[in-house]
Amino acid sequence: MPTVKPFQFENLKRYTKKQVELSQALLSFLPQDLETSAFVRVVAQQLEKYTRQKVDIELTAVREPSFSQYLRSIPDPTLIFVLEAFPLTQSLFLQIDVGLAHVLVDCTLGGKGDIPVDLKSLTPIEEGVLKFIQLKILSLLSQYPLGLGEVQFRMARLATDRNEIEPLNDPEENLALLSIQVTVGKKAGFIRIALPNPLVDGLLQGLAPAQRPLTSKDFQRLQGLMDVKLPIWIELGRLDIKQQDFSQLQVGDVVLIDEVFAQIGETGVVGEVVLRVKEGVGGGIRGEVLASSPQTLEVRVDDFF
Repeated sequence: MPTVKPFQFENLKRYTKKQVELSQALLSFLPQDLETSAFVRVVAQQLEKYTRQKVDIELTAVREPSFSQYLRSIPDPTLIFVLEAFPLTQSLFLQIDVGLAHVLVDCTLGGKGDIPVDLKSLTPIEEGVLKFIQLKILSLLSQYPLGLGEVQFRMARLATDRNEIEPLNDPEENLALLSIQVTVGKKAGFIRIALPNPLVDGLLQGLAPAQRPLTSKDFQRLQGLMDVKLPIWIELGRLDIKQQDFSQLQVGDVVLIDEVFAQIGETGVVGEVVLRVKEGVGGGIRGEVLASSPQTLEVRVDDFF
């Protein structure tokens, strides 16, 4: 028979009042209605200054995954700014999709915001431009005090691989993950801000976009999507292969997958899969296989990235 044991509250990690207030204040920078946020308007104006394009910023999703789940959702290639905000001990992560990064850099350097077809990695000069923009945005925080005195924000580094940030946090610790759509001219991309702090638990409900009523802009988007057919392909695994080896592949060759998301079980395919639209360069959907047959897969959507 199972026995009931008392919970030892004295073993809980202690947080100061200042740390709790700081966590709440950080989230206040990104309210549900971004258009009413003076801080966000100033950020958009700063981006418009450097890109010479109209910039819109919109909060599209708020989720609460574990740090390990967040790591699995990071695409390759990626660009992640690792930020520090004293007195928080955990790092903050600002992930920008590579396509949007190319748009910002190209516009800042005088271009039209062209996105390369192969989404190549940024050159050192292009990374320098992106870091410059990021530092300018961080400098704006000093104009919007948190009410807690002087808080020090600092960019620690720019990571280009999720393995670089994996050691920075507890895999099981929850984080607040805010997905923000940034539109530069006619090009749109996503920025994801991860606040890996257990103190944000319970604060996400007031931020969740699902609670707001649908706007006319939402209905316009839905109307535009109703008649658009998009191919979706299912990714069961992943491997790295050199271009020389790839060009020599022939029908009948056997390829070993480095990372496998799903397996063949007694009832067919089981486990997780990744759904991607078109080339899949703008992210995708992670889901769990519920049922499979030789012709179809039934997948439950679990997360977007």
